[in-house]
Amino acid sequence: YSASWSLDNKRSKFVMNLFTVVVRPELLGKEGAFAVKANIGCGFPASASTPSLRGWIPKDTSPVVKAILEHGNKIVAVTNMPELAFGITSENPAFGDVENPRKRGYVAGGSSGGSAAAVAINAVSFALGTDTGGSARIPAALCGVVGYRPTTKLYDTSVVLPISSTTDTIGVLARSVTTVQEVHRAVVPTYSPKVRPLTGVRVGVPHQYYSVLHADVSAVTGTALNMLRTAGIDLVDVDLPSDWEATVKGSFDIFSYEAYHLIPKYLEKQNAPVSFDKLCEMIEDPGVKKAVTGGKDVSDEMYQQCMQKVQVIRQYVDQYFETNDLQAFVVPTTILPALKRPSQENVQICGNEFSTFYAYVKNTVPQSIAGVPCISLPCGLSADGLPIGLEIVAPRGMDADLLDLAATIEGVFPKMQQLSFDDFRDTL
Repeated sequence: YSASWSLDNKRSKFVMNLFTVVVRPELLGKEGAFAVKANIGCGFPASASTPSLRGWIPKDTSPVVKAILEHGNKIVAVTNMPELAFGITSENPAFGDVENPRKRGYVAGGSSGGSAAAVAINAVSFALGTDTGGSARIPAALCGVVGYRPTTKLYDTSVVLPISSTTDTIGVLARSVTTVQEVHRAVVPTYSPKVRPLTGVRVGVPHQYYSVLHADVSAVTGTALNMLRTAGIDLVDVDLPSDWEATVKGSFDIFSYEAYHLIPKYLEKQNAPVSFDKLCEMIEDPGVKKAVTGGKDVSDEMYQQCMQKVQVIRQYVDQYFETNDLQAFVVPTTILPALKRPSQENVQICGNEFSTFYAYVKNTVPQSIAGVPCISLPCGLSADGLPIGLEIVAPRGMDADLLDLAATIEGVFPKMQQLSFDDFRDTL
């Protein structure tokens, strides 16, 4: 790879900070070119966008990457992200903040922000990201692209720098569901896309996901639901149990606990140049350092209590589908559009104050914990021209049905304006 294409966020000119390294600059913008998030082993530097791993190439290559390469696609770049994937805006003091290509000065979402933005500007045909609590779907929604999270454990994660063995997965970001289907077929060869009519498909609308929304998200997703109804989908207004949100929040300590115990093992297995302690010492983002090291304060007993809540969440979701005879349910991917950079620690929405982190994961993390497949589709724009996404969620293991349904639904929504790579070439 060309070291001259490595990012230097101290350059004076405006840069998008999409990539940590570009390995084949001549293929940017070409068909079949794809990018891989910096926490996935791909045969090129996979630094997880943290200083201590800069330039490090993990010993192994992800089986998911290998499967895609075997279909003739070429890796052209490794994409930027928050340090160690702990973040939902892709602001990174060490490798630069990923810019939202739809509006300069706004966050791209995260943690797969570089992947989403690279797809949005047509630099690549598709990109791999990861999704622990929403990290493929959030930036997809904020950048106006498609973001797919498979059923947990369907995609191999053995060569992904881990956060959570409970929820981690590789995800796919693309400009169309058709491209996601092609990538999925490379990874899961038994998959064969089918045309899925919408008439009579029963889709749930759980009010817990709609109760607090930014005004523009409410308006755009409301219009999207009307489009689905007009297209023949049977929208069913049915709620999840009343303790749903409290149960979800009560499981959050699994992330810091599992990361604290899993990352050292991964570093050793993949011949990382630093120990876990040294990695933590060199983390530049104080919030990330606190999150990664915070796992030491979560006891085994606390972790087991969290895992009990995980099982309850999975039962709730399974029962929601079964009891109401639903093929899917739909939710706004995020409760607010992209924020201006630098993002603030808290946000106000409809008179409610949330941490920015929780505001962005509120509608995505429950599906991660439940382990179910979901996909975010662009469904419109805010008054400021910022993309808004609608997420379709299917029962566990029903990825084929989800992708086929999403491909049809995509045709119902207005097409997102395509960006030209030539307009961004000089910002890389």
